[in-house]
Amino acid sequence: MLARKKTTLSILVFMVFVFCCKNALCSQVSGKIRTSGARNVQILVKIPTPAPKTIILTLKLPAGVSVASANPAPSRLLSDKQEVNWLLSDLGPGERKIECRMDRNVKISDLRVSVRYKNPRTGKMEEHALGE
Repeated sequence: MLARKKTTLSILVFMVFVFCCKNALCSQVSGKIRTSGARNVQILVKIPTPAPKTIILTLKLPAGVSVASANPAPSRLLSDKQEVNWLLSDLGPGERKIECRMDRNVKISDLRVSVRYKNPRTGKMEEHALGE
C-alpha cells in the first residue's frame, strides 16, 4: 500500500513538473520575419499570456542598407551598428506587426531580428532570435 502511494505521488509530482515547464515555454515571446517585395519587411511578434510589460525588438541590417520608413516608427536607429530598435510597451497578448521599407533591395537571409523582455512568469530577462 505504501509503495502504491509513493508511485501515485511520484506520478503527480511529475505531471505538475511537466505542466509547469510547458507553461514556462509557452510564455516565451516568439515571431518571424518575412518579406513582401524586395524592399518591404514585416516582423510578426506573438505576445503570450501573460504579456510582458515591454519588449525591445532589434533588427540588424546588412552593411549599406537602412530603413527608409517603418510603422510603428523605431525608437532608436544606430547607423554605425546597422541596428534598428523598437521599444514596445503596454502590450497585451496577441500578434503585433512591424512593417519596414528599406532604402534598397534586401534578402531576408541577411536580416537578423531579436527580442528582449522580462518574462512575467519567471521575472528573468530573456533574449532570443526570431525566425524566418
